[in-house]
Amino acid sequence: MTRSKQWIGTAFAILLALACTDRNALAGIKIGPEFQINTTNINNTAGNSDVAELSNGGFVAVWEGDGVFAQVYDAAGNRVGSELNVASNILASDPHVAGLRGGGFVVVWAVGSFRGERETFNVYGRLYNSAGTSLGSEFLVNLPSQRDQLWPAVAALRNGDFVVTWYLEKIDADIIWMRIYNAAGQTIRPPTKVANEGVDPKVAALSGAGFVVTWSCPIDGLNGECGQRFTLGGHTVGTQFTNSQPHDSCSTAFGSCPPSLVGLTSGGFVLVWTSQDEDVYGQLFDASAASVGAAFRVNTLTTGPQVLAAVSDLRGGFVVTWEVQNSDKSTDVHAQRYDNSGARLGGEFQVNTTSDASYPSTAGLGVGGFVVTWTGGPGILGQRFK
Repeated sequence: MTRSKQWIGTAFAILLALACTDRNALAGIKIGPEFQINTTNINNTAGNSDVAELSNGGFVAVWEGDGVFAQVYDAAGNRVGSELNVASNILASDPHVAGLRGGGFVVVWAVGSFRGERETFNVYGRLYNSAGTSLGSEFLVNLPSQRDQLWPAVAALRNGDFVVTWYLEKIDADIIWMRIYNAAGQTIRPPTKVANEGVDPKVAALSGAGFVVTWSCPIDGLNGECGQRFTLGGHTVGTQFTNSQPHDSCSTAFGSCPPSLVGLTSGGFVLVWTSQDEDVYGQLFDASAASVGAAFRVNTLTTGPQVLAAVSDLRGGFVVTWEVQNSDKSTDVHAQRYDNSGARLGGEFQVNTTSDASYPSTAGLGVGGFVVTWTGGPGILGQRFK
């Protein structure tokens, strides 16, 4: 072999190694160690967290404990102020958060109250600025009813408004509702029916404008997913669409194993869920809500149940996180990154480094970065990635 051929072979090997290294790096490089988020309810009742990016590059985490709590972080991962008591009612639960386009964020949750011997739930919300200062008191989202109103979800829209969805339990049907607010918390569209049958709604803003709502619905006797697109003003776009892949209706300490939904800055959206075989699956949709390719399995590890999937946009791809239930009864949180086409970037990787981890949530931070929060031994923990 000549010297030039040896040089070419060596150079090719180096480039191949660098390419593999870069691709593995895309799996997620940790920024600092995992960190404790909650300062109250340590080793007690804190759990069921959600997290959202803020317009200044920071993020906010919310969770339930003896009420609903929040903590704001700046773009460097430093706390901004102290822990916030969003809702002091100890029956408040299932919090969700969205960062608003003009700065600040909105938190929604469900809270129970007793009418005689029966506990009835309603959905509430509260607005904050980017420093975590409350912009008024909590407000009732749903219309008054004698029946439970549960499973709130919230999304910030491209024009600065936000939309809240929830579920109303009825004797003869389960109804999905939505309500649109401006950034000041004023109603833009009053409570409006989305669907006359379904549970566990999710909502996500779309990059082109408008938003999409999905909900669990019966399809051929199985638990599938239905959806509908809307304009920014809440008018329907096209007809309802379905994802007929059967979902797992597993139950956990904080509820069921619902799907997760996110709009992609590249256009379209992605839905992830727990399958009946307790694997995590995903499906890409284009901007018209048409399926892009077939449903794909996210997890490569298959030795135990893989549940509670969450997904976030990375402004050039997306990341899915989920809970892994190990044979020794411990739990971990794993993640997998994808490009815009749904191709894997690197391999599946573990998010947590200490103690058990479950009930993950994730939010994109800038281009390619993201943060994951979860329930661990001492409460709510988090880890940033780049």
